[in-house]
Amino acid sequence: MDIKVDDTVVYTISEADLLLLKDYMVADKVRSQVESRTRWLITHLLDQIWKGFYEKWSKILMDDPAVSSMPGTKEAFIALVTSRPDYQDNAARNPDVAAK
Repeated sequence: MDIKVDDTVVYTISEADLLLLKDYMVADKVRSQVESRTRWLITHLLDQIWKGFYEKWSKILMDDPAVSSMPGTKEAFIALVTSRPDYQDNAARNPDVAAK
């Protein structure tokens, strides 16, 4: 069983691991359980990243006299922050890590 992002396989569950999953889960529901747990994992990760991003940047925006209001949606907030000249993504903040 392959797990893909776009069209790229990012993880392959081996036949032996499928047997382990079938021992742990209901055999005919392995695919749906793997899909559900993968969605949960990604959603949980993004929720945690969003929480830290919002906490950091809401303080910066509140202290910035040029900002008169903050967006009410997650998408607009992220767009505002990432368009700022003082914003750096992870690669810019941690060039040594990005180079590896």
